Order: sequence, then C-alpha cells, then structure tokens
Amino acid sequence: MKPPHLRFIRYPLSVIRYPLSVIRYPLSVIRYPLSVIRYPLSVIQ
Repeated sequence: MKPPHLRFIRYPLSVIRYPLSVIRYPLSVIRYPLSVIRYPLSVIQ
C-alpha cells in the first residue's frame, strides 16, 4: 500500500500539468506546418 499523502501531493501537480499540455498542443500543431515549410527551404539552400 502506498501512503495516501503521496496522492494528495501528486493531484495538484497533475492539475497544473493539464492546462500546460493543453497550451502546448496548439503550439505544436502550429509548429508542425512551419517545420514542414522550413524543410524544403533548407534543402534548397
């Protein structure tokens, strides 16, 4: 059995992490086409 206080410490961390991942997702979606556009440009140079 794990001590219960660990769960109480972990819970707010996951609550903090969730909005960060929600913010990160659209950023990565925006970044992906940019990298796709950048790739042939770098190959041309």
